[in-house]
Amino acid sequence: AEHWIGAYSPAGADPTKTAPVKYAVLGRVDGYATTGSASVVFETLTHRAATYDFVLFANAPNATTMMEVARSAPVHVEDALAPVWPRVTLPTGWGGSTTERGASARVTWQSGRNASHGARLTYRVGNGAYAHVPATTTTYDARDLCGAPANSFGYRHPGYVHTAAIVARPGDSIEYFARDAHGESDRFTMRMPPAESKDAKTTLALFADMGRGSNDDAETWRAYGQPSLNVSAALERDARDDAIDAVFLFGDLSYATGYASVWDEWAAQITPWASRVPFISNLGNHEADSSNWPESRVADEYGVDDSGGECAVPATRLYPTPRAGPDADWFAVTFGSIRVVSMNTEVNFSPASAQGEWLKRELSSIDRAKTPWVVLGGHRPGLVDSTDGPEDRETKPGMKNPSDLSVMREIQTHVWPLLVEYDVNAVFWGHNHAYQRSCAWRGSTSFNVSADEGCAAFSRLVDGVATYSHPGGAPVSVLVGTGGAPHTKNAIGASFMEKELYEYGYVRLTAFNRTHLYGEYQDASADGGVLDAFFIVRD
Repeated sequence: AEHWIGAYSPAGADPTKTAPVKYAVLGRVDGYATTGSASVVFETLTHRAATYDFVLFANAPNATTMMEVARSAPVHVEDALAPVWPRVTLPTGWGGSTTERGASARVTWQSGRNASHGARLTYRVGNGAYAHVPATTTTYDARDLCGAPANSFGYRHPGYVHTAAIVARPGDSIEYFARDAHGESDRFTMRMPPAESKDAKTTLALFADMGRGSNDDAETWRAYGQPSLNVSAALERDARDDAIDAVFLFGDLSYATGYASVWDEWAAQITPWASRVPFISNLGNHEADSSNWPESRVADEYGVDDSGGECAVPATRLYPTPRAGPDADWFAVTFGSIRVVSMNTEVNFSPASAQGEWLKRELSSIDRAKTPWVVLGGHRPGLVDSTDGPEDRETKPGMKNPSDLSVMREIQTHVWPLLVEYDVNAVFWGHNHAYQRSCAWRGSTSFNVSADEGCAAFSRLVDGVATYSHPGGAPVSVLVGTGGAPHTKNAIGASFMEKELYEYGYVRLTAFNRTHLYGEYQDASADGGVLDAFFIVRD
């Protein structure tokens, strides 16, 4: 028998109806296979219930019947309902410009207590006086979700999500903590990003496809192990050293896929950096895609069950961004000299769609004299070296084919002409779990995945750095699906790709001034070096 231990919270949960928040397969613990005895460590990060218990089973975790052998007494968790996991977010319409009172950011956190308990944020700018700001509070429950396991076996009440505004000037350092009538969180510090300015030095961290790892003997659902922990640790170092001004994660955040406790584990994992700098994200297939959308919602284009029935609800409630809403997951924000445009590749982006009209309106309205650099991020790649074609994926009736090459064709047809017309400098994608950097790509009508006729220019090495000189109207495409999920090794060596890597990490993108944009691919392993570097130089 394959013995395993499940951790349940609250204690006494019915294992046939409720997934454990974590589990440990004893055969993977040192010594158990030979002695039948082992000590197992569980890190209990999931909050909002005051008790845990631990159940020993004698069959595999994915078995259809549960063979319960023994159950522990309840373990009581101190301060289980307290405020936790703050992240710096941005309000709808945030542009990064300075106003009379400063530019507002937001802090979002979770707790086990609803709005009646007086959730609020206390903060101060520099060494100034503390301000106390009431929070807005929201939540969701199983009725808001679209299918299993999110609204059944994997469901766990998410607690309450609180958000409060901070008013400060660009570059200000802020100390803050969350509190309610019963207690307060730890204290955190954050730094406001630079104001909009054509010569403001600005650095962003960009990547996708992260997932969750564990530091104990247990596993979360869809756990991806050490790589995602390494990426988080590297981002924490950058945030602590003021080496980055914001983080943009473009889709496939936690890979909870319907198991609510994974969102808790992931929130704890990213807090060391997400609490320090603004964190923006958009939706990937593992947050959004579902085959069972309610009529009141805007369905995704592919109709597969990649979100495990979540249909974007947890991601958009737990991680607010400047998006207009869960069914309008597109927005643009300015950090210093960089305008960041975020699109949603999971819903319609054709020219006549709401997103397509917004994208044209947004790109055409950017004043490049004020904001010289424009980058776009989306989850599924608009340019990719991949063998994943329409014959490899089922096309659901009335839906789009979800393969890499099919979606690339759609983006090349509907989005890339706008990127060329409005001189977008670089585009960033995920979904395919690799690092790929392309030529300066003006677009192609042949869709030959191995041809380079769409290349307006290749980079040339200048002092060892790949440099694109004045590639106006031809964005450089960078695939960064390397936040922690297992690598997707299906590239064929397409000639339009200049660099391809299977290493975990993220792009650190720096606008030095109005003429030089520098990207470096940061290795998140213990070696911690730069694996690729490029300049985009404009007039």
